[in-house]
Amino acid sequence: MGNITLDYKGWEIFILEGDYCENGKPTEEAEKLYTGLIESRDTLKVYAASRLLDLYNETWIDDEIGKLDEAGFMNRLVNPSMTLYNEAGCAVVYFNDSDMFAGHYIEISIEDGKPVNAGLAG
Repeated sequence: MGNITLDYKGWEIFILEGDYCENGKPTEEAEKLYTGLIESRDTLKVYAASRLLDLYNETWIDDEIGKLDEAGFMNRLVNPSMTLYNEAGCAVVYFNDSDMFAGHYIEISIEDGKPVNAGLAG
């Protein structure tokens, strides 16, 4: 049937063909995963800040943006999207960096529905 792309509550969601797709639609498990991740958006932003704020302030700091605290960093994480993979509980959440990292995306790897890594992508 192929991959599925949908927009849900302002998030672009890409679901890879496999266990999370059934008859061209997301399965109940897929819906549970992506709605749960959307509901935990603030937790994901806190996680990203805990992993990447020091990198920004110590290496990537931009003269126009200046030094950021956790709240300032989190406020710059915008335009969320996610990809659900063909493994239960596995996904990647992306945020636009608002030019903190020269336009790289913030990428948060999810396993068992929880964040396990955050880095730069693109």
